[in-house]
Amino acid sequence: MLHSEILSEAAERVASWNEFRVHDFPGNVVRTVNAAREHWRDEGGELPPHGIDPMLDALLAIADVADESPITVRDACAAAFRAAEDPVAR
Repeated sequence: MLHSEILSEAAERVASWNEFRVHDFPGNVVRTVNAAREHWRDEGGELPPHGIDPMLDALLAIADVADESPITVRDACAAAFRAAEDPVAR
């Protein structure tokens, strides 16, 4: 599966949950992001440093704002969709 697909799926899932938040919304977001980020690990188990991969940065930004307002989460998901569509980010 391509990183762009993984990012899009995670962002779509979080965006849909964001519409009707439940009590464990932030926890669900973090678990989703953590599961998705595993696809970015190299053979040594390391993630790229911040700023190297725009798609990973966009993914992690979703988890960073999980406790914020629905508008902030929506904006982070929109940024993730844009990063997934950017041919330079691939």
